[in-house]
Amino acid sequence: MTDRVKRGHYVPQGYLKAFADPARESQIFVLRREQPDRTFSNPVAKVASRLGFYDAGPGDNEQVIEHWFSTEVEAALPFLITRLIEFSRRPWYQRLPPDELKQLLAQMAIQFLRTNHVRETARQRLLEQALAPGGEAWRLVEEMSIQPGISAVEIQEARIHMDGPAHMGMIMNDANINGLINDLKSFTWQLCTTNLAHPFVTSDAPVVIVRPPTAPPESPSIPMLSVAVFPLTPTALLRGEKTGRSLKAMKRSAVYSSSPEWVLNVNRLMFSGPQEQLLGSSREALLSAVPERFRRSCESAGLRQSGVDSVQTVSTRVPDVQ
Repeated sequence: MTDRVKRGHYVPQGYLKAFADPARESQIFVLRREQPDRTFSNPVAKVASRLGFYDAGPGDNEQVIEHWFSTEVEAALPFLITRLIEFSRRPWYQRLPPDELKQLLAQMAIQFLRTNHVRETARQRLLEQALAPGGEAWRLVEEMSIQPGISAVEIQEARIHMDGPAHMGMIMNDANINGLINDLKSFTWQLCTTNLAHPFVTSDAPVVIVRPPTAPPESPSIPMLSVAVFPLTPTALLRGEKTGRSLKAMKRSAVYSSSPEWVLNVNRLMFSGPQEQLLGSSREALLSAVPERFRRSCESAGLRQSGVDSVQTVSTRVPDVQ
């Protein structure tokens, strides 16, 4: 690679472009959680991204991780979404096409694990390990206390290690990804559709998994009756419910035509987790996705509380990273 990628996207640009402003294809409407009454336009290239997000430290001249995500993950997602929607709308399908669904669930698992929030969770866990007595950063901390500021290079290398390889090591952990994929495969999935007058919105953490309030907070897997949603385009959304039953047994169709009220409720799920920005093709849809209680309490609470009654977001268990 001749040119280094400066801004690493943790939500693929190819996915975000589907939610862009129809009048300006390079722009997307943005609503920040701390400013729930105001939207603005931003280039797709600058949202859901972070400087050096995938950089793996000194010597990573070819940006191996960035290149892997670009070619093996991000390039495939728009194609998979298009195929799933096209196949699912054919009348002879009584369920979602299994091959396309399986590939999309793999993308869903990776997307859930690669977000900025999960990265920070992993970074904090690694930092706690590193600063514990005997940890790899213990010696560095001692040096800094004796001679403050002596080792800016070492400090930078420690930061890169926590921000880059630690997070990527967690994402590329087969047990982590495969465990989440297997959990998602046990869901009952439907494709939910709407029209452009009442579009779905997405966010900088587009995969939302909510669990019933009776579920133990530290369950090793996603508990029964949990619900997962993944907006695919402004007019299509993948919804799953962990029921242990098939669509046929539940007398549900593979494709569900959503009412405007249902679309609004799903859009408000974007406020149930750690998302910092809502993103979409419509200012009106973004503003309507903000529950009234968030508008009233945004200044005092910082919009960090849950935005959905009687559900919890799935807590992400971050494994130890060597």
